[in-house]
Amino acid sequence: MHFTQEQAREIARIPPETLRHWRKAVPYLSAKRGKSARFTFVELLGLAVLRLLTASLGIQIGAIGPAVDAMFSILRDLSVDGTEDLILRITKDQAQVASDSLSVGASDQAAIIVPLAPLLTQLQRAILPIVATAPQRALRFPPESVRRHA
Repeated sequence: MHFTQEQAREIARIPPETLRHWRKAVPYLSAKRGKSARFTFVELLGLAVLRLLTASLGIQIGAIGPAVDAMFSILRDLSVDGTEDLILRITKDQAQVASDSLSVGASDQAAIIVPLAPLLTQLQRAILPIVATAPQRALRFPPESVRRHA
């Protein structure tokens, strides 16, 4: 399933000017030009990671540009089904995906560890919001098993 540029911004909660800037700064996103640009679900996940890094942690895209490009390439090859248990490790120059923080590997560079499960949950709720309904009332005449005799 592909999402339009407007849908991608709304789902990932990104302002239009921010996405425009990212499309200029990140080579992977620069290929998605014009109003006809389409985004996959895992690309929305990448946008959500970028939003987390920039908005929550105050990291500038220019400081981790190569890692961001590598992150999108890694996410592109992932299946959505198996991503909820994965962790993304981002350094200044590279990105890695692992099933837990211990298997990511040690490095002499500072790294940011991003669990993907909370971001996936946010994206899924934005796409298919859960509507709270009143609990189902008991049936006045509950169903009964009926046997047919032949």
